[in-house]
Amino acid sequence: MYGSRGANGVIIIETKRGEMGSFKVNVNAWGAIYSSIEKPDFVGAYDYMLLRNEAHKTQGLTAAFTDAEIADAKSGKLRSTDWLDEVQSKVAHTYNTTASITGGGGVGRFNLMLGYNDEKGLTGLENSNKFSARFNTNINLADKFIIMADFYAHRLNVDRGFEKDYQNLPFEQAWKMNPTQQIFYDDAETGLDIPNHYALYNDINPMAYINEGGWRKNMHDRITINLRPRYYITPELHIAGDMSYMINKSASKWERMTFKFYDKNGKPVTVWAHSVDSEQNASTSQLTARGTINYESRLRGEADKVYFVAGSEIMTTTYTNFNEYTKASFFGKGTYSFDDRYIAEVTVRGDGSSKFAPGNQWGFFPSASVAWNVHNEKFMGKLIENGIVDNLKFRFSFGRIGNENVSPYLWQEIVNTWGWTMRVPNPKFTWEKQKQWNAAVDFGILRNRLTGSFDIYKKHSYDLIYSDFPVPPLTGSYELKTAMNIGEVDNKGLELSLNWSDKIGDHFRYSIGAMLFDNKNTVQKAGHTKDDVLVFKNDVNKIWYKGVPM
Repeated sequence: MYGSRGANGVIIIETKRGEMGSFKVNVNAWGAIYSSIEKPDFVGAYDYMLLRNEAHKTQGLTAAFTDAEIADAKSGKLRSTDWLDEVQSKVAHTYNTTASITGGGGVGRFNLMLGYNDEKGLTGLENSNKFSARFNTNINLADKFIIMADFYAHRLNVDRGFEKDYQNLPFEQAWKMNPTQQIFYDDAETGLDIPNHYALYNDINPMAYINEGGWRKNMHDRITINLRPRYYITPELHIAGDMSYMINKSASKWERMTFKFYDKNGKPVTVWAHSVDSEQNASTSQLTARGTINYESRLRGEADKVYFVAGSEIMTTTYTNFNEYTKASFFGKGTYSFDDRYIAEVTVRGDGSSKFAPGNQWGFFPSASVAWNVHNEKFMGKLIENGIVDNLKFRFSFGRIGNENVSPYLWQEIVNTWGWTMRVPNPKFTWEKQKQWNAAVDFGILRNRLTGSFDIYKKHSYDLIYSDFPVPPLTGSYELKTAMNIGEVDNKGLELSLNWSDKIGDHFRYSIGAMLFDNKNTVQKAGHTKDDVLVFKNDVNKIWYKGVPM
């Protein structure tokens, strides 16, 4: 059903709605503590010195450390610094609180939900908090006419380090440090009195960056309004509409105070100058309208179920920087369930996107699936009654989906005021496509205490989208790039998930889950032919050719 919109998987979120009757208030709170695992086991200062001297000796170089320095490291007089531990000095934790009020009577019902989440990271730089509010209501205007209205808003505050494009900088720097290097100079040894006397090594000290390098605060707001009218022509047949408006806004501010660095003799080395600023990012608004006709009925004395839906959707996204794109879709789906044992489903949809060149804006994305509920077979009766098997389902699906995750206007020519071609047009630029199949089994045993699923899949992606594909200089383009569909990639793998859920006594429940997955991807064709080699324009170390993983 999701077609091009399901290119990277689909997560379905069902919003809880109000219930008829008296008002109900529910409050839920939970907290968690996080810890990094599988940390590398770095050598200490003593072993590092020995290994470094051995490497220098092999290369015919002078020893890096003297015997006295090595003795100090062995005795502990020279402190061994585990920089990764120092960077991750905080206890990462989170807590979440939600409250809901539901009720209804007469012609309507409602549900109001409020939530607050707060997270603290390992370094003290990565923190975030989110406040959200959701309100929905169902209004029965007539026996056959219902309107469902939803309102959602949230504010997300994300705190990070000062450097916008290097949010992992403390961790990256920690990997470059060695255990003989100290965070601070020992002023008791140097005879100086300099507060926070950080030692710099090639202008690097991750702890100085964390504590003195400044901060960046990012704020993200989202508001969504949704109206969904339903008109029931008959109990089995109804038409439905869905009109929604969403707006996203974001802004950032940052500051770094002046901080001076000195060497071990007290002489100035460098200064982090005071810097403060803010920016308002481009806002995004999205208007969506969808209409469907739905038919659902029971056959053969309620044993079978048939469901059909057909409809159309149009979605327009506008940015405050005047960028805009539109997407239109036509779709249909049919599902037949025979005795709740055998299920078959067929979906067809066509999607058009203004991001692509005229004549190549539409894509056709069909899919089909079948399933077998083995637990509903008569021969499973004894196993079901004894609580050995509760659920056993085999399923298989295949289809084609599309990807339009790319900026608008890339297919067009861009010419600057001097008449230079800044970007070469491509009137054949179109959808990236993916053929895929999936076979799986879902199960629940021991009265559903142990549940799980096992999937195997293969995905073949072709007409891959490249926003900045290099073009020959003979085109006369200044930037030497264009948008292109080129190449093929295969992904295949498996996923296994298991979950054990049980209770102790009447009031304590617990669950334990685990997941195992393996995925292998290989380039089948890097260019126009299988022998082509593709070197990426913005990353010369990234090279694709047939057989290499992505």
